[in-house]
Amino acid sequence: MTSLLAPAQRRLLLALVACAGLLGPHAQAQGRVEPYRYRLAFDLAVPAGWTAQPDLGGAALVVLSPLSAPGDRFRENLNVSVGPVPAGRSRAEAYRDSRAALRAGLAGFEVLKAEETTVGVRAAQRVVYEHTFGGQRLRALAYLILADGRAYTLTGTALAERFEAAQPAFEQMAHSFRLN
Repeated sequence: MTSLLAPAQRRLLLALVACAGLLGPHAQAQGRVEPYRYRLAFDLAVPAGWTAQPDLGGAALVVLSPLSAPGDRFRENLNVSVGPVPAGRSRAEAYRDSRAALRAGLAGFEVLKAEETTVGVRAAQRVVYEHTFGGQRLRALAYLILADGRAYTLTGTALAERFEAAQPAFEQMAHSFRLN
């Protein structure tokens, strides 16, 4: 099975991106004019009040929700990761590789739903999964898109009990994603 990243790189990326939501109350939310353009590679609509941070923790872009309360322990976040895809690799194969890496790198990893869909005009794999990080149960919604020899993975993560409230923002951002 060919992997998009070396095992050590995958573990580091997963840990750092998951930590993006664990920012304390000192982090302030800022509005962003839509769409957000990342290095002319892609556009993504960022909801008002959310903060876009490029090149954070190995992700091309991390978008953080505003704090919901002064003691907020976890900021919902959507991250966009970009990596090379070996020539001839299908989306199904890339998804299997990604799922295996997540299973190996995330405690209590469990796929809740997986389906094929589209994002804009691009075919995508959509998956909802849960895992435990820092003693907290997290739920994530991820889209995997292959284009031009690259894998674009958009992952929205929230505390499991707050996922339903965050899901519309995750879906809105994911469906606004456009390659340039």
